[in-house]
Amino acid sequence: MTHSDVTAAAGARPVISLLLECDYPLVARGIRQTLAAESDMRLLNDDVSRPAARNGPGAQCDVMLMNPPLAAPDPLVAVQRVLDRVVPARVVVLTADFSEETALELFRIGVRGVLPLTVAPLEIVSAVRHVVHGGLYVVPELRGLFAAEHMRDQAHHGSRTLSLRETQVLRLLALGHTHHEIAALLSIGVKTVDTHRANVLRKLELRNNADLTRHAIRTRLIRAE
Repeated sequence: MTHSDVTAAAGARPVISLLLECDYPLVARGIRQTLAAESDMRLLNDDVSRPAARNGPGAQCDVMLMNPPLAAPDPLVAVQRVLDRVVPARVVVLTADFSEETALELFRIGVRGVLPLTVAPLEIVSAVRHVVHGGLYVVPELRGLFAAEHMRDQAHHGSRTLSLRETQVLRLLALGHTHHEIAALLSIGVKTVDTHRANVLRKLELRNNADLTRHAIRTRLIRAE
């Protein structure tokens, strides 16, 4: 049940349906209280500690709020799995590992908003309302960086801009994953991974995985160790 399916009382704003995934009880309680105070927002899942959007395809909601666990081997892979299963894929991430690098990585794989866990409750509400209408929500401290990155990408890539899936494959290749591992992580076929890799190499005029890794580091898609 999504934004277009549910409306509040006559004259009120449409109800925004949300899924929340958070492993930290205190954080989850605060987010639930914030959403409960908004008459036009409805949380669809009761147990927010369970992976609401990772099991089974096509989990439907207007916006997914996610706090990826820092203990995960690669929190961005967990986010990618959610992006693959939430329909439509409007994901807002709240993270304790908030930095320019983390935010850019998340935006590049398709996240629509990135917030620090210390954010004011009303900013979560603002982010949800902004994202549900198709926008990207960028907190003030990242707006200058985000604008500069966008202009740089336009100048350097132009018509060679990668699709979301190509960007995901590029990032995982740069992290050293095999084609079979990427296929499993993204729930796609190995031949599809091969096709995406070939498209990335062609669009970016690169030759091999070493070039892909250097490009991913240079564009801050991954962090240099």
